[in-house]
Amino acid sequence: MNNTDYIERKLQRVIYTFIVAVIIIVAAFAATIYYYETKEISRAVVGEGLFVKAFVDNSVGTAPLAVNFSSLLFNFEGTPTYHWDFGDGNTSNATSPAYTYNKPGEYTCNLTVIDIDGKNVTTSFRILVSVNQPPTVVALVTPTTSPRPSKGALWLIQLLKLTFSIGEILHKAILESNSSVTKKEGWITCEAQVSDPEGDEIVNYKWELTLPAIYYMSGTVEWPKYTFEGKDLKTITFPMIYTFRNGQYDVRVNVTDSAGNTRGDIKRFNVEKSNLEGTIGVMKLIWNNMWGPNFDYQTEPAQKILIKIWTVLGPAQTAMNNMVKRILAPLPPDLRDTIYSLYYTLIWDAKDTQYHKPNFNAPAIPSDPTPANNDTSISLDTNLSWSCSDTDGDRLSYDIYFGTFSPPPLVKAGYDKTTFELGGALIPGTTYYWKIVVRDHPKASAYGGSKTVEGPIWKFTTV
Repeated sequence: MNNTDYIERKLQRVIYTFIVAVIIIVAAFAATIYYYETKEISRAVVGEGLFVKAFVDNSVGTAPLAVNFSSLLFNFEGTPTYHWDFGDGNTSNATSPAYTYNKPGEYTCNLTVIDIDGKNVTTSFRILVSVNQPPTVVALVTPTTSPRPSKGALWLIQLLKLTFSIGEILHKAILESNSSVTKKEGWITCEAQVSDPEGDEIVNYKWELTLPAIYYMSGTVEWPKYTFEGKDLKTITFPMIYTFRNGQYDVRVNVTDSAGNTRGDIKRFNVEKSNLEGTIGVMKLIWNNMWGPNFDYQTEPAQKILIKIWTVLGPAQTAMNNMVKRILAPLPPDLRDTIYSLYYTLIWDAKDTQYHKPNFNAPAIPSDPTPANNDTSISLDTNLSWSCSDTDGDRLSYDIYFGTFSPPPLVKAGYDKTTFELGGALIPGTTYYWKIVVRDHPKASAYGGSKTVEGPIWKFTTV
């Protein structure tokens, strides 16, 4: 035997030994897998001789959760029947059904299999369905404070001052029309920054713009609201006509994802008066310091001088008022009164100037008492009320006298309303006496002074 043959035989033994070792290892590994798999399957077996294991492709997720079911069956005879109970009241007899859980919750799913010999087996497993979370949204507004522009077709609204009825009527009419003014790009831009936990698609953006409060001359208050909606409205620049009124605005965005979840955010921004209105405001401030609300704080010599100046301006005011009335006469009454009120407020500021005239007249005698004089069988929870007026339009205050004898004593001084609550303190079958003393308060303290008028004594008897 030469060295070459010896080496070859040695190499062959090494190779054989390696192959045998690999075969032994693979066999041991396969036996181990078979053992554990058989043991796992045996855990799912209920019944003798029939083996089943159920599988799902998705046992945990958010609603709506789509699940595909399947199973592995051993040792059966003929064609077996399957019965799946999904745990929410719904079932299926398909071999490998597909089912969607629309509501969140923890469900116990049961599979029962029966072969033609009557052998049956049942296995159970859990499905966990969680709530689909809504998106997170943050609204950004740029800028948060800005003066409104003085340009375009909006100058008329600005001139008419949007805090008055005629301006609001015009503003509302333009907003409700489909004109180019309602589409004119503004300067307030809003953006919705959105993220969704499940990565759902955002299918809708809904913007709600609430305008500052409108105080109508009738006394009613309104907060107009306008809606802009669409799938691509992640960013919106509100048309200028919507954000033209000065004041505080509320803007809200509601974002909806493909799962139907909605979440919103709200921000505020302010629109201030334009530079032109600032100039008008300075002029108005000078007027108010002379003849406006600040007239009260002038010294008595200054008040006398201003009153003398007003005696010259007064006839000019009367002449202009008469001319405006003749011009507006052909208009419908409601429109005529609205325009005249606007003119008078803008030019003369009637609410203030009426106090700058001398206080020639005393208030009227209080009248129209409730309860009526000499009335009987009056309820124990009744209140006092009366009527009174002043020709000069001065502010009035009242001293209230009330009691069970005449003349009645003073119970309230300097009262500024024409209804007085007694608080339900009346005694049954009792006669009460009361009277009202009225006093006016002219702003022009330099001329005229206040005047006091005493009303008659009234009486009533409780039930």
